Amino acid sequence: MSMGKKRIGVTEALRTQHLQEFERGLSTGNYKPYIRTQDFSSKGIRGRIADPNSPGSSYHCMSLNETFKLIDLFRNPEICDIKEQYAYVNLEKSKSFAKALQIRHPRYKWSRLDAAITFDFFCTLRSGRHLVVSVKPERDMEEPRVQEKLLLEKSICDSEGYEYLLVLDSEIKTEQNRNLIRVLKGAKLNNKLEKIYPKWLSHFSHYLVLLPHEPLSDLIQNAATSNDVSYQESFRLMQHAFWIGHLESDPELPLLPEHSPYLLGVECHV
Repeated sequence: MSMGKKRIGVTEALRTQHLQEFERGLSTGNYKPYIRTQDFSSKGIRGRIADPNSPGSSYHCMSLNETFKLIDLFRNPEICDIKEQYAYVNLEKSKSFAKALQIRHPRYKWSRLDAAITFDFFCTLRSGRHLVVSVKPERDMEEPRVQEKLLLEKSICDSEGYEYLLVLDSEIKTEQNRNLIRVLKGAKLNNKLEKIYPKWLSHFSHYLVLLPHEPLSDLIQNAATSNDVSYQESFRLMQHAFWIGHLESDPELPLLPEHSPYLLGVECHV
């Protein structure tokens, strides 16, 4: 397991090394986030989220709020690439903006050395433009220092021609997004399940009509038996159907297999 980057007592030479490694990853197509979950201790819930489009790859989220927003970004059809913890490497420019705005530039902890500004998410749109997403707890928005950092981020993005979006946790901590996390593992199917998915969905939709008041888990098992697959495989197929929108449920209710399709408002749109 790789060690985390040193973030306390960082020297200028070490900062340069970190930035060069980041830029090397960008230029070679082997992107590595500038900040990783192992680099910091955090009061928030950090985690690595599997990339549904690239088996074996994962995203480093530094808070639960970032995880919620990442799941939302996955499903945005206008976005073709997402990079998390993206460093703005032009330190001279960010420092000049901070000076002009009369804002103290971010520094390493217990140090006077300026640190590179990192964007929570740096997205490439299908139009070719870029979108920077910053995720913050609503309770932090009254803090002057938070406001300063956000102003500095937005000013840099405006100068680079990036679209800028500030997202608050109150906007993304919804049951609908929790349900998306619950079905994320079904975003991408293996070849075997991909082939049987249409037949499985036909059987599952039949059981929706036939057994609307039975637990969802019973329908999953019935569909498994009808398609000669395991319960786990049938469950993964159900997750996929919800992820791609063939199945939908009440966005205000937790999607749990012990509840009935009738209670959850499950509908098939195929």
